[in-house]
Amino acid sequence: MTIYNLGWHHPHWTLSQIQQQIFEQCQVKLTRPTISYTLAEWGYKFYKQTVIQALTEERKRKRFAFCELYKDFTEAD
Repeated sequence: MTIYNLGWHHPHWTLSQIQQQIFEQCQVKLTRPTISYTLAEWGYKFYKQTVIQALTEERKRKRFAFCELYKDFTEAD
């Protein structure tokens, strides 16, 4: 299973579980530097894509909720 697929096969995993899995996958082929580097690079891209995207979505939701709450509050006056 590639690191990229971790998010699809394990959507319930926490961030620390994903990080641990990426770390373990990157340690697998230490005798072959090219493969290790590729795994590390893929791990980083996967981490960036999924985790940062999730955080961005969460921020957008919170901002929207706050704006809606603020709008309701100001319109009540």
